[in-house]
Amino acid sequence: MPAQGCEIVNLSFGTDRRASEELAEAIRALEKAGILLVGAAGNDGRGGAVDTPGKYPEVLAVAAINRRDRLARFSSRGPEVDLVAPGAGLFSLAPGGRFCRMSGTSMAAPHVTAAAAMLLSVRPGLYPAAVRAHLKHTAEWLPQIHASAQGAGLLRADRLLREEP
Repeated sequence: MPAQGCEIVNLSFGTDRRASEELAEAIRALEKAGILLVGAAGNDGRGGAVDTPGKYPEVLAVAAINRRDRLARFSSRGPEVDLVAPGAGLFSLAPGGRFCRMSGTSMAAPHVTAAAAMLLSVRPGLYPAAVRAHLKHTAEWLPQIHASAQGAGLLRADRLLREEP
């Protein structure tokens, strides 16, 4: 467990450009420090591969589903996707203390980050690999979504907290 108490980092950003070596080194260092990394898969749609940093093996990549439990049109897909979570038409904060609807895998990734934080609050001391494995083990397979687009399936926080890791 990291000395400063940080156990999870949410990476709700991405780029389809070649990643810098500095970013890759930072990702590896965080993972080596025992920090779970959760990232957005990207918003490049049907033809789009998973963006950096979501494509790194150290990052748990999250794609987005819509309200009908279908992959959101904008969501990137590929073998790097680990889970899916709601990411279309969600309420978020906006400048000036307002709220707005937003969509994107950057909206989906925080669901997984929050679920992992809840798990660590009731099961302190779990290593990132165990948290990651339990997130995947308790996910719900969505037969209407191709395997390469959903990874292990839909995040199920209820199962995550109910079942033993």
